[in-house]
Amino acid sequence: MSEPFTVPPRAVRYELRFTDLATGRCEFAFPCQKTGLVDIDELTDRRRTDYFYARSMVRKKFAAPVVASITVDGEDEARVPDRHVHDERELSS
Repeated sequence: MSEPFTVPPRAVRYELRFTDLATGRCEFAFPCQKTGLVDIDELTDRRRTDYFYARSMVRKKFAAPVVASITVDGEDEARVPDRHVHDERELSS
């Protein structure tokens, strides 16, 4: 008799995404709760600065943020990095 096929456990994470109005690209993504609440105490100083910048630029540079769900393998959940997706060149301008 063969072993039953088992599906590895999967976890759902959420991130708050800020999309550039000009390019339509997601420039910033921050881990959040399902409701979109970001725990700023869990962010590094740099990421906290990025978060406040993105929030302050909504409707000027970024569209209103949206919550996106991400499914990850249960065992890989701890290894999913905090996404920092904006282009480094924008920081110098």
